[in-house]
Amino acid sequence: MSIQKYIDSLHKDEIRYELAIIGVSTDENVTNDALRKQIRQVYKLARRGSMKCEPLQSPSIASELEICTPKVELLESQLQAGKVDDRNLTLKLSRRANYLMDRLARIFESSSHLSDLRSRLIRILSVIDGEDSDTDSEYKETQAQPSNQKVESNVIYVKDKPLNLNTFNLKFDETTCVRVFIERLEELKEARNITEARILSAFSDLLENSSLCWFRSNKDNIHSYSQLLKCLRDDFDIPDFRL
Repeated sequence: MSIQKYIDSLHKDEIRYELAIIGVSTDENVTNDALRKQIRQVYKLARRGSMKCEPLQSPSIASELEICTPKVELLESQLQAGKVDDRNLTLKLSRRANYLMDRLARIFESSSHLSDLRSRLIRILSVIDGEDSDTDSEYKETQAQPSNQKVESNVIYVKDKPLNLNTFNLKFDETTCVRVFIERLEELKEARNITEARILSAFSDLLENSSLCWFRSNKDNIHSYSQLLKCLRDDFDIPDFRL
């Protein structure tokens, strides 16, 4: 997972964590600005091939849930405060929710607590993107009636990226070459700057026929975008040579 796009929205403990899991030590007394410069330098070196940014070990599910739960609760309370018409705040909440989604995607174990956190983050992103009108109304009900129209227009304006995978014009079924499908999906993901976690949450939009049945049968065991691509290759790729 690349967190470069989230750097400006990360808290101090999160930057130190992201550096620690790739083996880079930090001084706990250093400032946030200094930490951001340090992590940007790390990614600069990684782009040159001078170092790797892959986690050295899998995160502990218990530790991650303990750390991330209050962070999700804070996002919910900020959204419930009725500030969805604040463009800067909404963009910040979107970035932080996406970061936490991607961070939790590193966990390969499963638990009801983890599933609940993911569902709550998806709900937050749906409200921010204006895709869940019922939930959106819940967060707006404390606001004065005259301001409702203004709030709704601003929510539309501040969309980070709409999560509607049908606009990709991309579908996968048992007759599709999985290599071509994955290559095109990666191109669209990068071109539209859509996070891996958000594609994973709506992936069924891209599937048809037996491949959709396959995904429904296996989705409970798929916890990250990279794991999804591996499962697709394992189950649908046809070897170039047969013995």
